[in-house]
Amino acid sequence: MTVENRLLDKADWYFENALTNYLHSYSLQKEELTQKDYREIYRWAANHIGFFVTWLILHDAKELMFPDEETVFQSLKNEQTLGVDYLLDWCDGKLGTMDITKDFQAFVNDYYEHQYMDDYSEFVVNDLYDLPLEFLGSWEDYHLFAPVIDQAYAHYLAGKRFH
Repeated sequence: MTVENRLLDKADWYFENALTNYLHSYSLQKEELTQKDYREIYRWAANHIGFFVTWLILHDAKELMFPDEETVFQSLKNEQTLGVDYLLDWCDGKLGTMDITKDFQAFVNDYYEHQYMDDYSEFVVNDLYDLPLEFLGSWEDYHLFAPVIDQAYAHYLAGKRFH
């Protein structure tokens, strides 16, 4: 199955909600924000994408877009870099079908578009007792969540579709 190259998700789409949550969480006004604060807000906005990109990289399902990207992939695999930081620094906060290896494109297109955000939100609320766009996930959080994506992928391979 050929999947057209298109944008699946983008941190910018969630920035305003993450900004509102950040200002409320830290009792700040927008005028008080520093560059460091803005970086953290983008990390909050992109955390769900970062978790998914981490899963892709750990499953060799993320295309290398630049030769020197291999080093950061290894850093991520060694848990020295968070997926959200890779996403913001190397992918401009975006995930597109062109970023996915051909073997995984159909799964990503189906699952990410139709079920992933529900699974992620349910995990954040029920397992972490937090809210999406209000926190930055850790490696520990990722390891708790990864089996959800693993199970979705196994179901997909067994014929389940999410749309």
